[in-house]
Amino acid sequence: MSHAFKSRSNVSRLGFAMRLGYPSNICSLRSYTTEKNGINQLLQSDTSSHSRISSKSSYSNSIVNSFLKKSAFTPSLGSPFDVADLFYVDPNQIESFKLKEFVQPEESYEYIDSITNGEDNILLSWDHFKTIARRLGPKAFDHTQYFLMLEKIKQDIDVNKLAGKAGTMNPKYLEISRSVHELMVKADYNLDSCDYRELILIESKFGKSKEVEKLWLLLNEEKIAKDSTLYDAYILASCHGRPALWNIAKYLPKTDQTKIINPTVYHEPNCFEDPLSLVSAMADEGVLPTVETYNALVTSIGKSGDLKTVKAIIKTIWAIEIDKPVDRRKLITRSSVNYPNHMTLTAIIHTFGYNDRVAEGLRFIEKFSEAYHINLFYFSTGPIWEALLRWSYHTTTPKGNTPVEAIESIWSLLRQQRKLQPSGSSSALHTNVRQTVNMYKYLVLSKRDNEDYQGMLGLIPQIINGIKNPKDCDFLVGKVMLMSIKGFAQFGEMEKCDEILSKYSNYSVEATRLAKNYLVSIQNNELDFSDFRMGKGIENPNAEQVSEDGFFSTNM
Repeated sequence: MSHAFKSRSNVSRLGFAMRLGYPSNICSLRSYTTEKNGINQLLQSDTSSHSRISSKSSYSNSIVNSFLKKSAFTPSLGSPFDVADLFYVDPNQIESFKLKEFVQPEESYEYIDSITNGEDNILLSWDHFKTIARRLGPKAFDHTQYFLMLEKIKQDIDVNKLAGKAGTMNPKYLEISRSVHELMVKADYNLDSCDYRELILIESKFGKSKEVEKLWLLLNEEKIAKDSTLYDAYILASCHGRPALWNIAKYLPKTDQTKIINPTVYHEPNCFEDPLSLVSAMADEGVLPTVETYNALVTSIGKSGDLKTVKAIIKTIWAIEIDKPVDRRKLITRSSVNYPNHMTLTAIIHTFGYNDRVAEGLRFIEKFSEAYHINLFYFSTGPIWEALLRWSYHTTTPKGNTPVEAIESIWSLLRQQRKLQPSGSSSALHTNVRQTVNMYKYLVLSKRDNEDYQGMLGLIPQIINGIKNPKDCDFLVGKVMLMSIKGFAQFGEMEKCDEILSKYSNYSVEATRLAKNYLVSIQNNELDFSDFRMGKGIENPNAEQVSEDGFFSTNM
């Protein structure tokens, strides 16, 4: 499948800023130049990237020095994109504000320290942030502090994506990210590749392709020196390289497809770049691709169904062919930036799994593991097993070509080898695979499809012992409780339903409420079981709909 290209016209900085919705003074960002020599540019990019990373680790040591920095501050009257309404100032007081000098207070450091140490969710502390920014202006926080906020937003999206309705992501994160970007511009900070990388990653997690494209145009106009991590983020965002956003409706029963592609819940982003062309552009700019670049290349091209090119990349970069013995003379060394890691294997499973070739993906995983000595049972390899469970479930016969027994075999392998450890465990058991919510989600859905409701209940003790985050544990137990009650009820086993409700009602208030309403509706003869088997949900015009929307509200 060919990738579509979109022509780009040169626009003025002012016109582009207004079109993007950012304040016009975004044009005052000072661009910096790089050496034309490719090697120097690469070194400069790497140094910039590493300095930002190291600045985070040494952040506390720079507090005293930062206290001594002063800068003139002129408040803004707002902008078309001032979503947080941070900068309204009485026009009669503008002159007096201009005469003041601003020193960063200890309050801003305490705020950044509280959110970056994981004590506060940035959503819950956003009002506090706005209070500081309104009172002290955009330079209440320095450049590094804003960058740490962007990093925290990205982390919170990943950690809290199951908060509220399962799988949905709070759009407030986008508002906060864009507000932080606006504040950095208002403070006249020179955004670099690290800042733009975080902004692109956040936008891409919500599938905002147009915003990603605008950010890329903006950083090119500002002549930002790019590094490999920025290119990697852009490839994932612009070339459909993020498996979490892939539309899997083709593997679902028709009754579930509308829930998957509901535009209010999930929108598959557009593919507007050619990944191979982007890698070529990297080379032209002297930016060296790394293993993360090729991982993104595998998923981006694999999403289009071009497995022939994917295999060519695997052969060229890692010297692995599925139908030939490994030639160890051609394997890359461990010191190479292209040495494969567990995310390489995860990308391969996603690519072949999406194309209903799970067995072929497994053969590649086996070859990589043997050739490059990759431990498949290390604590960080959870994404590999999660991807295996995901595609084993979605491509199970008759939906695809994967045997029904595959998903249970994968899980049994991990359990029999005692290779599982609870989520959120300390580093004491680094040799084991960490359990995740999504792993159990695919197991539960598989048992529901096979009407194995007793087996579904058998997962609850594993969930309680394996998922240590209380919110995630309660969510999963509540879902299993509700789904198993609905399953047993269709066979008339009402005593079993009452037993389940009594035993697990303290885990989820919402699931308990829905289950009780469901059982009352059964007693009143208001429900029809004909559509339950395919997961459509039980609809009652006189009562609340009770269905597994929590599992089906997102792309799985």
